[in-house]
Amino acid sequence: NDVTSKFKSQNESIIDGILNEAVGAFKDAIRLNHLFSLAWCGLGCAMVTHDPLLAQHAFCRSLQIDKTGDDSWTNLSLLYLENHQIDASEEAVDLLTQVADTSMMWVVRGLIAEEKTRHTSEVSNASDAYRASLNMCRTSQALVGLASTCRWLSHTGTMTRDQYIDEL
Repeated sequence: NDVTSKFKSQNESIIDGILNEAVGAFKDAIRLNHLFSLAWCGLGCAMVTHDPLLAQHAFCRSLQIDKTGDDSWTNLSLLYLENHQIDASEEAVDLLTQVADTSMMWVVRGLIAEEKTRHTSEVSNASDAYRASLNMCRTSQALVGLASTCRWLSHTGTMTRDQYIDEL
C-alpha cells in the first residue's frame, strides 16, 4: 500500500505540473489575443479538475467569442454533468446540437441518459445515443458507453447475449 500511494502521489505531482504548464501556456495565448476562443476552451480543460468555476468561466468566455465552438459546448456540458447539474448539461448539449452534429455530442447525450436512468433499468436512450455517435465516428468513448449499456441490458434480461454481441 505504501508503494502504491507513493506511486500515485508521484503521478499526481507530474500531472499537476503538466496542467500548470498548460494553464500558463493558455494564459499566455489569451494575453496575446484575448479573442482566441480555442485558448479559452483549452484553459477551461486544463482547469476543470482544480477549479471548476474558472473552467466554466473559460468555456463560457470561449462561447461568447465563438458560439460555434463545439469543443467548448461539449466540455461545458461534461463539466455540468460531472457536477450533477443534469439540466444545465442537457441545455448545453442542446445548444451544441444547433451548432454541429458531432460524435462527442452523442456521447454526452448517452452519458446524460445514463445519469438520468442511473437507478432504473431504462438505459435504451443511452444506447441509442452511443449508436448514433458510432454511426458518425468510431470513438472509444462511444464504444465503451455502448458496451456498458448493452451489458446492463443483457443483465436485466431486456437483451439477449446474441443481441449484445451484435450491438458491439
